[in-house]
Amino acid sequence: MGFKFRPVPLAIAYGRTDSVKNSGGVLINAYAERAPDDAKNPVTIVGAPGQFALATLDIAPNIGPVADALVLNERPYFVTTKGLYKITDAAGTVRKLGALSVNAAAMMATNGLDIVIVDGVKSWRYTVQADEDTVTPPAPEDFTATSDLFPSATVTSVDGYFVFERLATGQFFHTELNSTVVDPLSVSTAEAYPDRALAVHSHRRNLFVFGVDSVEPFYNAGGVASAFSRIDGATMGSGIASPMAVASNEFGMAWLSSNGVVYITDGLAPTPISTAAIHDGLAGLNLATAQMIAYVHRGHPFFQLSVETRTFVYDVTTKLWHGLRDETYGRHRATCVVRAFNMNLMGDAAGPNIRILASNVYTNAGQPLVLDIISPAYHADQRVNRHAAFELEMDVGEGGEPGETAGQVDLIDFDAFELTELDGDVLTIDGLTPNVPVMVLSYSDDDGRTWFEHGEEPLGYDGEFSERVQFRGLGASRTRRYRMQISGNVRRNLVSRAWLALK
Repeated sequence: MGFKFRPVPLAIAYGRTDSVKNSGGVLINAYAERAPDDAKNPVTIVGAPGQFALATLDIAPNIGPVADALVLNERPYFVTTKGLYKITDAAGTVRKLGALSVNAAAMMATNGLDIVIVDGVKSWRYTVQADEDTVTPPAPEDFTATSDLFPSATVTSVDGYFVFERLATGQFFHTELNSTVVDPLSVSTAEAYPDRALAVHSHRRNLFVFGVDSVEPFYNAGGVASAFSRIDGATMGSGIASPMAVASNEFGMAWLSSNGVVYITDGLAPTPISTAAIHDGLAGLNLATAQMIAYVHRGHPFFQLSVETRTFVYDVTTKLWHGLRDETYGRHRATCVVRAFNMNLMGDAAGPNIRILASNVYTNAGQPLVLDIISPAYHADQRVNRHAAFELEMDVGEGGEPGETAGQVDLIDFDAFELTELDGDVLTIDGLTPNVPVMVLSYSDDDGRTWFEHGEEPLGYDGEFSERVQFRGLGASRTRRYRMQISGNVRRNLVSRAWLALK
């Protein structure tokens, strides 16, 4: 060949910063996964899960997005701007439990007997019915007409108590045990900092009251009036960016603070987990729109943060961030994710749709899901070098139309077929361009300011497991970044190390 390959790293996290010259790589719609100890490389890059439709909750006019979800008795419940719904089986059978009129920032919680929904203006109570899968249940009862509840943007459940923040104050309050009745004496103040309470959230049976400038943890002390007492010495001075900017799972609780830093805690000591790249990615965005959700996918506990048009995901397993992008919507469309029927079900930010997140789906409900990797900068001591070849190692040989095998199509020139006849094992077809998936390679010699599309390479038909994804004739540069994109209906698993030949 006249040249020798050397290994070069691919991006394993989101690393774009404001320092154009000294940014890291970028990982969009993919995440890093530790490979087995005896694998050829320590890290595999895995494509993010795609989406396919399970159900549409309602076809009522002017119905908005799915606002929130929860699971009760192994069944998922969803609230939209127009109603409360339940999915009763894995086939996506929908039961409408009652009509509502709430805003898109509604939140709900359950104590096992009732579901309470709040949206900053009104509150609703729905009592779960034993026969609601077969009998039309009563509509959720609007109980803001009473003096029991103050307006609240968030609600959580701790030890059978519903807990709310009192909007525009530093106070929070709770219901009686296993009830939706509120004793006026149950109102408490998170007073370590003189700030407004924006959200309440429960994690590991502790109650966290999030303010603009602080987070105060409480525990159930069994008090006569207020059941909750402050945990002394555990107040955090970080605050929260928005009422929806906190989520938790069995691996911890994470939130976006009002100063733009993401924290995580599995107890009472917060640890900052956001990086310079995440801070720069959030710069200039309205943090008051932030929404955090938590779910586990293929053993990876993810905390997914969406702010305006951008979505970033933190992987607790690897402690790395990656980005998600929807080609038609911008940010990832999940407003909530719950686990039911052995599936991850997401609520749609763009309408009353429930989608399934799945690794073996390579579109967003039929729309493109583009894997997008930008490499770190490759350079050789500031010398100009000719880039003779660039090669990726990845899973190939899984493309092609259903029923179409490598033996039926001549792949020597897959861009332009001519009319011919069956000749041995090769059949070419007049005017047909096979639907073989490809990788598109672009490169930038100015650190990502401008990109030149070099071309594409096929990823192989079914069974073509030896297909090499190699690009040649790449010109010369002092420093270079490569951009790799896959949009086809094919699995996306790459070794996190490429091969580059310089001359």
